Amino acid sequence: MPAAALGISVALGVAACAQVTQVGDAGNETVQESSGPEAGREPGQEAVGRVAARGAENTRTRARAGRPAAGAPWCPELAGGPVPVAVRGQLAAPGSGRCRLRPGERPPQFVVISFDGAGVDSQGWFPIFRQAARRNRATLTFFLSGVYLLPEDRRHLYDPPRHPRGTSRIGFQRRSRIAAQAAQLGAAWREGHEIGSHFNGHFCGAGGVRTWTADDWRQELEQFYGMVERWRENASLTHLPDLPFRIRDTVIGGRTPCLEGDREQMFQAFSAYGWRYDASGIGWVAWPGKRAGLWQFPIPSVTIPGTRRRVLGMDYDFFTLHSGAKTRRPHMWSRWKRQTVSTYVAAVQESLAGDRAPVFIGNHFESWNGGIYMRALISLMDEVCTRDEVRCVSFEQLADWLDAQDPGTVERLRARAEG
Repeated sequence: MPAAALGISVALGVAACAQVTQVGDAGNETVQESSGPEAGREPGQEAVGRVAARGAENTRTRARAGRPAAGAPWCPELAGGPVPVAVRGQLAAPGSGRCRLRPGERPPQFVVISFDGAGVDSQGWFPIFRQAARRNRATLTFFLSGVYLLPEDRRHLYDPPRHPRGTSRIGFQRRSRIAAQAAQLGAAWREGHEIGSHFNGHFCGAGGVRTWTADDWRQELEQFYGMVERWRENASLTHLPDLPFRIRDTVIGGRTPCLEGDREQMFQAFSAYGWRYDASGIGWVAWPGKRAGLWQFPIPSVTIPGTRRRVLGMDYDFFTLHSGAKTRRPHMWSRWKRQTVSTYVAAVQESLAGDRAPVFIGNHFESWNGGIYMRALISLMDEVCTRDEVRCVSFEQLADWLDAQDPGTVERLRARAEG
């Protein structure tokens, strides 16, 4: 859907996704020095301190679900039998042990939080969000960029479609961080989080993924899978244990760079790899449908409370709205953080009181404007994820829940909202 049709006041042609400037530090491409109240303090360190301080007060929350057996679905209706109690509780109504809705039953309020790139960096956001998820019984989706498992000095192994070998708009990972990158991905997967694909070189705009054919997308995906499968050999770390998952079996969806790409062409490629969803669109908070056999999970346009202005539910779009995508005006950071939190919470509240359509929020491991958008997301998780009616789940889990419904249930939910 064109951004203009959504009436979003931010220039979404630029702000739909971060087109970062890489400086050879994966996941930390545009961090700038703070000059305000938080100067001299790592944004990640402050977030860690707040996570620890809140640990005791959240002991009342339910235990977060673990992962079912490798490759097994999250819903018993799809598994052909029972799944662990902790897993059932993640998607089902308390004590019900099922995903499928009964006639007249209201669905849970799903909130899906995802991260593009998912690169390990000096800020430490990856473990911070794993800890926040654990505290708030949330499951997250990490859309990995394959180049974050490829050392800079082995960049020639990447041969991107329609670009010179060894080029990437977001660079590659530091060799010294490859082991930590793999460790974070493995730990996240074991905890039940989803690993999806953000592809590799992040080629946006003219000459980028907009013009790619199905063959180009298949070339990119084969290299994504290969970089994950051969990360130890590529980084000369064969003495380390491998990842605990098979990437070709694990990935069932992804998000394209800057939400771009010819849908007909890329969906041909995605379907060929058995994907079940795409999260590259722009839309509204609404019950999803399918296109070309893939669930469509778009980043929604949401209203900023107290204004008529709309913005995409993604950190980079707030960053663009607030400061023109440049870290500056530190005296405004507290106000901007509160506005970001209130916008996300209002979107969840509005849907919860209405048709309970899923709310999708996109993010990056970035410290833009002193890390306020990261802390805003943690505040959102603390506020909504432990509510009885709310389920903070991954796209994988949401796809399982949707597929577990009786024929016509999702169509009725969509028709009710459209009516």
